[in-house]
Amino acid sequence: MPGGAQRTAHWRSPPANSCIDMAGSRKDGNYTKIDISGIIMPNNWDENVMITEIALLANNEEVCIVGRNRLIEKLMNFMHQRVEINGKIRGHPDGRKFLLARSCMPLKDIFNDE
Repeated sequence: MPGGAQRTAHWRSPPANSCIDMAGSRKDGNYTKIDISGIIMPNNWDENVMITEIALLANNEEVCIVGRNRLIEKLMNFMHQRVEINGKIRGHPDGRKFLLARSCMPLKDIFNDE
């Protein structure tokens, strides 16, 4: 990171998008209920190098953009860590997926002996 500056949370909501169906999952309006695990990571920054968006890099290597809600600050505490999220997901025709977290739990890193 330039000049050793630390990234801090600064949030802007992602744009509203339409949904696509995901086979085998329960539908709730435009969203599909899902339990998903992966690594929380920054996904977008503003001109001041502040994080404007986070994402979950899922175990299947899909990137799910995390929507802004009451859990966003909690998820920020798990940056670069594995978590399991219970929530709702919807897809956009361009292939992006948006995830609204209802609950989250850190997962022990199975590759770390600590």
